[in-house]
Amino acid sequence: METVINLFMEKLRNNKGVGLFYFSGHGVQHEGENYLIPVGASRVLRAADQLRYKAVAAGFVLASMKAAGNEVNLIILDACRNAPFKSGFKGDMIPPGLTTMPTVPGALIAYAASPGGVAMNGSGRNSPYVKHLIAWMEKPQLSLNDILRNVRRAVHKETNGIQSPGYYDELNEAFYFNQQVAVNDLAEQQRLAKEKEKLQRQQAELQAERDRLAGEKKAIKKEKARLQAEKERLARQRERDSTPITPTGSKKVFRDRLKDGSLGPEMIRIKGGSFRMGDIQGGGDSDEKPVHSVSVARFAMGRYEVTVGEFRQFVNATGYKTDAEKKGSCYTWVGGNSGKNWRNLGFSQTNTHPVVCVSWNDATAYAKWLSQQTGHTYRLPTEAQWEYAARAGTTTSRYWGNDPNDACRYANVHDNTSKQKNQGFSWTHHNCTDGYAQTAPVGRFKPNAFDLFDMLGNVWEWTCSKYEDNYNGEENRCAGRKSGSLWALRGGAWYYLPGFVRAASRGRNSHDDRNYYVGLRLARLL
Repeated sequence: METVINLFMEKLRNNKGVGLFYFSGHGVQHEGENYLIPVGASRVLRAADQLRYKAVAAGFVLASMKAAGNEVNLIILDACRNAPFKSGFKGDMIPPGLTTMPTVPGALIAYAASPGGVAMNGSGRNSPYVKHLIAWMEKPQLSLNDILRNVRRAVHKETNGIQSPGYYDELNEAFYFNQQVAVNDLAEQQRLAKEKEKLQRQQAELQAERDRLAGEKKAIKKEKARLQAEKERLARQRERDSTPITPTGSKKVFRDRLKDGSLGPEMIRIKGGSFRMGDIQGGGDSDEKPVHSVSVARFAMGRYEVTVGEFRQFVNATGYKTDAEKKGSCYTWVGGNSGKNWRNLGFSQTNTHPVVCVSWNDATAYAKWLSQQTGHTYRLPTEAQWEYAARAGTTTSRYWGNDPNDACRYANVHDNTSKQKNQGFSWTHHNCTDGYAQTAPVGRFKPNAFDLFDMLGNVWEWTCSKYEDNYNGEENRCAGRKSGSLWALRGGAWYYLPGFVRAASRGRNSHDDRNYYVGLRLARLL
């Protein structure tokens, strides 16, 4: 992409004309710089620090146009979208949208959204920004500044105030795309008017036909989705009707009693054993290697992810404040980050949903309180314990098999429901329907062979193991809190691409990070 920009600069240098650079695609901001992501680069990007090598800095574009020496340089960036990567990138908190950038005399930079804002895709052929930009550019006798102001008003109105395009102008004089020249010949004016009317009529007929075909296509797609959802519902119903219920007195399931007489989380006794840990099937990330044999002693694992109700009991008993509550924010997609915490996410949760927006600090505080209440040692599981429990004796990439599109019987994932109801979720999804757009109440899907529910999907789960880029033994033990350390996350979430919802997939975050797709599950020593 840099080569193309340099060729563009040479053309500008030779012609001394008006330079116009338009970019539509994914763009992100990092450390005060805007980066434009070329087609295909997202497949190799794994960390924010790689942006300077695999993406193109918007400042490089402006500097190249300035170096050409022409008097007018226009840059239009329709790239104010969140990157479809794991929180932007693995372990990195990437702010949404683009940031402002300094311009130079004779230049104008236009953005599809305000600083830090996200541009909406819309429902038609073009996004709201592009649709209105094209419409206003065609109007005669309007300066570029007038065009951009009209576009901003139109987009702001269409998106109900969610998206407000902006621009920064240091042009030396007004610029016109369509500065109409008067036609003196009345007959020629009339001929042109008739031609224009004919063309508009043809365009209207063509658009009507397109709309009709699009409507038919949409109706067919909706009916297929309905039939598929009904088919899957009936399949789940048949499975529930044929699956034996675990007896109340099962020796594998137990609950410890708290000091007030209430019962703690349901736990499953898991026998010790050995298994192959890591990217057994191939095709995973580099941090899932080397594949190696691990032995795990017997332990107990939470049958479900810790719920809102269970965490609320801890908070009510102790007055505990989470990191999100103390620092005033938690990363969410809906309605901004400010003021978000486990009680206020921007979407509805009940006491049976998994608690989220909890940091590693919050998770370990809950485990410590539960240990004091029961007299038994509760903690977060090690990475090795987690993967051993998630695989439950399997060697496939997921405990139900290798096909990600079978997920909706076993896990709450980014599926047809999520893609339809969560605006802007444009990345690859599981081609099935689980019925949940965000988190699901725990235990709603089929468990694995160890009778553990939601080990994949729903929410990422904290572990007590220090994260390393390659396995070196840290996955077998708990690490104490150290400044600068990262802790491993496991299980994927409702928000993520299929490649992250695998038994071997790993995430990472620092001890005080909090996100609306990260929760916890406890282990207990036996």
